[in-house]
Amino acid sequence: MNFPNRMTTAKFILLLSLPFFSEYSFCQRPDSIVLRNAVLYYYTYGSGQPIIILSGGPGQASHVEDDVALELSKKHRIILFDQRGTGRSWTKPMDSSTINIEQAIKDIELLRKHLNVSKLNIYGHSWGSMLAAAYIARYPGNVQLFISVDGGPLDASMSSAVQVNFNSKYQLCDTQYDYWSRPDVMKKDSLKAKYELQKITLAPLMYDTSNFNKVFLQIQKGNRNDSMHELMLESFRKKFVQVEKGHEYKGVSLIVFGFNDPIGLTTFNQYLQAFPKAIVVGIYQSGHFPEIEQSKQFYEAINAFLENNSKPR
Repeated sequence: MNFPNRMTTAKFILLLSLPFFSEYSFCQRPDSIVLRNAVLYYYTYGSGQPIIILSGGPGQASHVEDDVALELSKKHRIILFDQRGTGRSWTKPMDSSTINIEQAIKDIELLRKHLNVSKLNIYGHSWGSMLAAAYIARYPGNVQLFISVDGGPLDASMSSAVQVNFNSKYQLCDTQYDYWSRPDVMKKDSLKAKYELQKITLAPLMYDTSNFNKVFLQIQKGNRNDSMHELMLESFRKKFVQVEKGHEYKGVSLIVFGFNDPIGLTTFNQYLQAFPKAIVVGIYQSGHFPEIEQSKQFYEAINAFLENNSKPR
């Protein structure tokens, strides 16, 4: 991927998720997969057929999605998965040999086998949706159900369009960003500066910034590993595992996006091309976090889809 120079790392990072500082809140039943060079943690909510939730980032700890897990676990078994190098999941070495798209796909397959299920139900938000699509491209017969929520671009050709749309919403805040990111301002009050920078960067991803504190509190539940983030983005730039037209995936799909999200609004047609039989739900007055900004409409759509499609076939 080629990013515009002013927003190369710091600002594109926030297209798919943001830097957060607390972790592991509200988890219910933790478990892990122990490997020779890594331990992969996951957390179970509720009971029944498992639905795997893949969080954004890349590099975001899974608990950033525990609001979704708690709500959906009222009727389903939800599993939050700390991707390798995020949350409590660790690997040695921590470099491009262990943090890459292919290894991430293999880790999901390890989780499927560990859970002893023949077909996965997968929910992905932002980067998590990209990773889920890559897994489906590699293992189309191992997935029964796929939910994409405001998915990131499926290949580099769309990343520049996402960047342009984000920039167009971001530009009014640009001067404030430059101020709060100044070294002298950061040194004077680092916590205040970090808070203001997150407010500025969240604004383009939201419909109504009065919801900022709700979004801020939720995303703080999952920290981000910056090293994992950079390594995985580099893997994306080199080669992403794309879902080809005419692929063998026979499962069902739901594409959810906010009409005010510069990411989801840009990419939903790309997902629809990859999954042409998918149900598409656009959510009005919502940005990148529809579960917070329009929770009633969001969960009605998700629950209706799961009710009709999540039972084993």
